[in-house]
Amino acid sequence: MFREASIIVLLLHLCYRQSKASHAALDEAKATGLCKVAAELLKAPGLALQKYSDLQARAAAAADAALLATVASDVEQSINISTVFRAIALTAEKCALDAVEELNLLAQKATKATANAAKASGHISELLEMLRQGSYNSVARTKWCLGSTNAPTTAKAITELSCPAEYIEAIQPTAKLDETIISDTGYAGLSPGSAKLSGTGATSCGLLISAANGATNLWMTSNQAPINTIAGFMTLTAKDAAGSEDYTVSSIKAGAIAGAFANPTTTPQKIYNDIKQLEEHTVSGCGADVETVLKHAVSANSAATLLEDVLKTQEPYKTPKSAAQAAKGMIKQAADSSDSDQANKIVRKIKIQTAERIQQGKTMDKKLSDTSTAADNMRTLLLNHLKRREKIGKLASDLETADDVAAKAPHVSKPDDCKAKNVGACKDGFKEITENGEKKCVMDPDYKPIQEAGANQDDKTNTTGSNSFVVNKAPFLLAFLILA
Repeated sequence: MFREASIIVLLLHLCYRQSKASHAALDEAKATGLCKVAAELLKAPGLALQKYSDLQARAAAAADAALLATVASDVEQSINISTVFRAIALTAEKCALDAVEELNLLAQKATKATANAAKASGHISELLEMLRQGSYNSVARTKWCLGSTNAPTTAKAITELSCPAEYIEAIQPTAKLDETIISDTGYAGLSPGSAKLSGTGATSCGLLISAANGATNLWMTSNQAPINTIAGFMTLTAKDAAGSEDYTVSSIKAGAIAGAFANPTTTPQKIYNDIKQLEEHTVSGCGADVETVLKHAVSANSAATLLEDVLKTQEPYKTPKSAAQAAKGMIKQAADSSDSDQANKIVRKIKIQTAERIQQGKTMDKKLSDTSTAADNMRTLLLNHLKRREKIGKLASDLETADDVAAKAPHVSKPDDCKAKNVGACKDGFKEITENGEKKCVMDPDYKPIQEAGANQDDKTNTTGSNSFVVNKAPFLLAFLILA
């Protein structure tokens, strides 16, 4: 009787031990869905890289366009057309600055999205890799924590479950997310709900066994309430007894509208909104190549607006209407006096300009349409600036020399110089004649100076009673005394 009782107790104990060790494993199919999401989240850096590359190309194109238009404005002889080219150059510079500013805005979105997406992806991969390593074995086994209903996983690496590799060798530019995994309505690649196995797999894992302060269990709170794991993409519910434990994939397959969860409260919802904002970020700008940027400056009326803003501060264009008309006229002149297809015609005119250019350390006259690097364009621009300043300096020097010569030239009397202050009279030494019906003053060859009043007060005397001969008094008196 005692022996039978002992066997019964032993069997009950074994049953109890077996029940404690026999909780459900995680469904590998559900785990693969989580892995795909983890891999897709790691595309966030690729999204950022793609948009950064686009903006960088646009900024570079705008800068090159500005250089080209500036060189064209320097060599163009027409003041109006040269001014139009310079307005286009300044507009292109603005495009480059706008692209740089947009890089700052992109960086704010990108850093937030990539940091949180990468963190969540790592959480997902780490837990599933732990379960995979604990379950995979080349030797057949009857217990596992990751697998199918009747067998453990056969995945030899986490990447075989579609999770990303531990180390990413290179970030590839990505334009769009896979809509079968992350769509406009949510995490489309997930299968929400219970992820525990049935069949043999229902009693093959001890991960979700709980006990009150049990040293042999992972969960030390009896009948643990559901807790968030892997950044909130799944909850784990540990139980003392088998059957009510569970792995539950969060219900985020849908619920988003047009790429956003309204009032997001969970981590997956916030990450989703961040990564979708990054994906949908529109890269603006004036064009991805030089020609497109130049055309944009004309077709978008940016150059015309700039011209108008400047002209209306100057006479005679201080009324908005006349300034606008003048700017429009200058654009038309640059477009070969055409009202149609102005952008193409002006860009063509810019490109056919010939400038003294520096290429490979040598100067040569080449059209601006010839291929050149940004560095060559900068050297060309500086060279033309130097040449222009030399011409201006020479002109200034020539003008200064001409002024000096004019100042030193002898004075030639003009007819008006001979006139007295009183109208109709002539100055002393000149007489008035009529020639061809006109009166004018000419030098009088018979003119004799008239002795001015007070002449007897000086040291001179007139010995003839006329104005033709004058001698000094002192020598005359001396001669008289000697003769006496």
